[in-house]
Amino acid sequence: MIMTLGDLSFATGKAKLQPSVLVDLDKLVVFLNKYQGRSIVIEGNTDSVGCKVLNL
Repeated sequence: MIMTLGDLSFATGKAKLQPSVLVDLDKLVVFLNKYQGRSIVIEGNTDSVGCKVLNL
């Protein structure tokens, strides 16, 4: 089963999620509560703003 969320984004150079992602995270919470025995993999990527160390 694959669940794809929209853009879960951060402000450049910050580790705090944008407030707009809470709707998608709520969907994830519902999914995880419904399928408690499932394992999940979370994947993502960074933008190209800043140095390599910052984007790691």
